[in-house]
Amino acid sequence: MAEMNPEISVLMTARNAADTIVQAVQSILVQTMRDFELLVYDDASQDHTATLVASMTDRRIRLIRGREHVGIPAARNILLREAKGRYIAWLDADDQAFPPRLERQWKYLESHREAHLLFSWIAVRNGVVSSVCMPADGAFLRAWLMFRNPFAHSTLMARNFFASEGIFYDETMARAQDYELYLRLAPRKQFALLPEILVSYDARHGAAAHLAEPFLPGLLQRNLKAAGIVLNEDETSRVLHFLRNNQRVTLENAELIAAVLTSLLHNEWPVPASASHKKQLLLRQWFRLFHLCSGSMQRKAIGKVLRAGPRGWWGLWKKRVRYGS
Repeated sequence: MAEMNPEISVLMTARNAADTIVQAVQSILVQTMRDFELLVYDDASQDHTATLVASMTDRRIRLIRGREHVGIPAARNILLREAKGRYIAWLDADDQAFPPRLERQWKYLESHREAHLLFSWIAVRNGVVSSVCMPADGAFLRAWLMFRNPFAHSTLMARNFFASEGIFYDETMARAQDYELYLRLAPRKQFALLPEILVSYDARHGAAAHLAEPFLPGLLQRNLKAAGIVLNEDETSRVLHFLRNNQRVTLENAELIAAVLTSLLHNEWPVPASASHKKQLLLRQWFRLFHLCSGSMQRKAIGKVLRAGPRGWWGLWKKRVRYGS
């Protein structure tokens, strides 16, 4: 009798992860939901990563050893092609899933057939914050992709449509390939977020996130161009710096950013966004800009910013309609 395919394929890429991979794998093996396979791709590690995984005798673990280093996106694509489950769930080799993670996300997707990709909140170990809890409005978060990636990849569970639809990670992007993938999926797939902490993220091992920085200007420039806003590399970098930092804004940058936000209010976005979600996201950035240019530049800068943008936003400010940054 042919063996049934598992309900969930848990996918994990690893390279030189001997310090953390045992805990990551064990966090999957103790899940309350038992119907899964765990595929681990060892990307030609130079330590004992593969040996440690091979020593685990659970039949649900399948280790794939890479002969040469291929990088994260290529390793992830290999796993997507190998996955047999109806659903796929990602976990990085330095993160840990809490015991109910697979069951809670599986139940959500079973009862919400409209959702294709599901994320969750995370706990943070060894970081300046103890957790990251994004809004539970999946449509709002999908619109947020216009400015940045609000999703933790290790919390992703999705319907297994990737290989069958020819959708894979961009192997030319050494970093931020998850963000780029979400941008491509946003126009045709529904995103959801389960407001529960289901994954523990180690901030020490996530410190390499800054390596994604060189790829972010290109993604932002692409988003803005698709919305009819053409910026050069310098202008794009200045807008990106504002979006990712809470530092004082110069008068020149304030005028540029205000013009971009004003254009985005009226233009079509490359990611689906309702009028209310667009307005809420832009208000967040508008009020951040208003605050960040209200110090040394004071009235001069504020006046220029306000003249560049819709008067209605100033009315909302006066009525104390506030949005978090």
